[in-house]
Amino acid sequence: MVSNFDRLLPGDTFDPNHAVRVRLGRGFAFDPERKVVVTRNTGIVRLLTRKEQDMEVGTVSLLNRTRRYVPRVNDVVVGVITDRFANLFRVDIGAQSTATMSNLASNKATKLSPLTLAIGDVVYCRVVAADGDMDAEVTMKDPTTSGEGIFGQLKGGYLFYVSRDVTDVLLSRDEEAASLVSRLKECLPPHELALGYNGAVYAIGEAKTVLLARRLLTSMQGRMPALLVDPKLVGTPSTHWGSA
Repeated sequence: MVSNFDRLLPGDTFDPNHAVRVRLGRGFAFDPERKVVVTRNTGIVRLLTRKEQDMEVGTVSLLNRTRRYVPRVNDVVVGVITDRFANLFRVDIGAQSTATMSNLASNKATKLSPLTLAIGDVVYCRVVAADGDMDAEVTMKDPTTSGEGIFGQLKGGYLFYVSRDVTDVLLSRDEEAASLVSRLKECLPPHELALGYNGAVYAIGEAKTVLLARRLLTSMQGRMPALLVDPKLVGTPSTHWGSA
């Protein structure tokens, strides 16, 4: 039986604990012919479980260091405008092809006042359509509010990329990830970070703070299992300034 933090290769089968109802996350797929769960790439197993109505339910995913992003509906991503047309934009989200975004894809956008974005602008958005045979579609509309919301154009900062094992963990909502995020906040001066499941990071703050954030997050690549067990292994600011 596969355990948490085991390393799997493409084509390996995954046999979950039958006492836990498991939802398949990144890196896993169900093979209908063999009626088994198989891995689609190389990675480290991360199984998150929680109690729900007297039953354990969980999500299993693969952590890996690949930079190529496979869009999934409801993923939050950081993208760059690469082209603009009459009523839509092309957005680079690190996938096999660019995503599309309507010029009305914002809580404040209307036909009389559509989005005005230029090539090179950075946006924080959400995947609303993802089909392997078609380009993904993203939006800056926030379904949780009719106001401005958390999505929109990002300004005044710096964009950089890390491997997706880092952003996958930091964006997950569980106690282990929360402890790791708290440790990162202790290590960094005041700043703002926008993280995307596509491995993109947009940092707003003083140049020295942004450089430290980049070094710190880059140093976490490939080390997520150990860091989840002991967040103190992240180190201190002086540790990362010394690794220049």
